[in-house]
Amino acid sequence: MDEFIGYFVCFGMFALLIIVPIWLGLVSRKTLAMQQVGNRFGGTATGDHFLGRAKLQFRYGDTMVMVTYCRKFPGLGGRQTEIRMRVPHRSSKIEIRRNMGKTRLWWIGKETVWESGDENFDKTFVSVSSHRSSTEEIITPAIRWQLMQLFSLGAPGLYFAINKGEMIISKPRFLIKQQALDDFVRLSLELYDQLMLARAVGIDFVQDQTAVIDEVVCPVCSCDIQGEMVICIRCKSPHCHECWKYNGKCATFACGETRYVIPVAKSPEHKQTPDA
Repeated sequence: MDEFIGYFVCFGMFALLIIVPIWLGLVSRKTLAMQQVGNRFGGTATGDHFLGRAKLQFRYGDTMVMVTYCRKFPGLGGRQTEIRMRVPHRSSKIEIRRNMGKTRLWWIGKETVWESGDENFDKTFVSVSSHRSSTEEIITPAIRWQLMQLFSLGAPGLYFAINKGEMIISKPRFLIKQQALDDFVRLSLELYDQLMLARAVGIDFVQDQTAVIDEVVCPVCSCDIQGEMVICIRCKSPHCHECWKYNGKCATFACGETRYVIPVAKSPEHKQTPDA
């Protein structure tokens, strides 16, 4: 019996000598990644420990952003890097995840499978929503493009949901490399920008990237655009022409595009000319 206890104690000590350094190394890498990304976005990062998990919080425009490492979605690998932020879509319930078979939204009940009509997107993802019409308004071509970018980042896979005014984006595995975590946060914020842009009153983007505009706010001066307007060719954000010239590029976070297009004024009689 004493020999058994001795072997057990020796094995336990050996396991601790192996496991603890590995765990501490993983913890330090997760904490360091959060701190480095937090420095860029002006956020507050907390370290991983026995009583909590590493997380990063910062303000982005009118919303608060929280980035965490978590364990859930066993079908998607368990370990996840997740970002959450508040959005104004309080009545919308949408779930989009990698197409691995049927999915069910526990918080919807009577869900409806939604197809975008984009063959590549519908092949990659399965989408479920509570209201088809609102989903079509929210999941625009620009949002689908952003979701595909997030899906391709690192290990293929993505979970996206909007429920009760909160947006959740999760990637498989812990993104503990600073560049990978930075790219994940940046792409998620760009997706948020597209969601907010799609809600702007009077914007309707057309195929030639010329916009039909009524009233929007310039991200540089934060005022309604009354004079000449330009539209970023990359993220489609509207700016005052004078503000664009002053800033020298798009003011939307992480965009930095230097090219723009000229929009056309909104009117009931507006028709696109053959030369447009």
